Amino acid sequence: MNDWKQYKRKGLSEMRPYIAGEDVSHVSISEPDKQNGSPREGDMIARNPKSHADQWLVAKKYFEDNLEPAATAPCNQQPEGGSDVRYSELLACIRGRLKQHRDNLALWKEGVLRLTGEDDEEQCAVMHDLCVAIAELDTVLMKSNLN
Repeated sequence: MNDWKQYKRKGLSEMRPYIAGEDVSHVSISEPDKQNGSPREGDMIARNPKSHADQWLVAKKYFEDNLEPAATAPCNQQPEGGSDVRYSELLACIRGRLKQHRDNLALWKEGVLRLTGEDDEEQCAVMHDLCVAIAELDTVLMKSNLN
């Protein structure tokens, strides 16, 4: 069959690093990737943003060749339209980065639970406090952006 065509992605991909030793029985891994030694360090686990149970492995080489972290907003560029636009874009950037950090903390906790099978109360308390602080900052920034 010779019906291959090139397609460009329309949206963003949700991925996280593979954690050595984690249970990947719920993750689809292609036979060629298995034959190449995956899952292994540097591989990524991708998920369908509309169905989080739908997960698959992205090999390190493919990831490095084809993907990079998405910018949440152009925080280091001066936009056209003056300081009001800049302020609004900075708020959007900060809110996006806060969400990324909150999501990363949740993934970190999930990885620790998978590897150890138990919660570390002190680490979980710190993570909870960070998530609360992030949510509070996000609320303040959202209100600031509306005024």
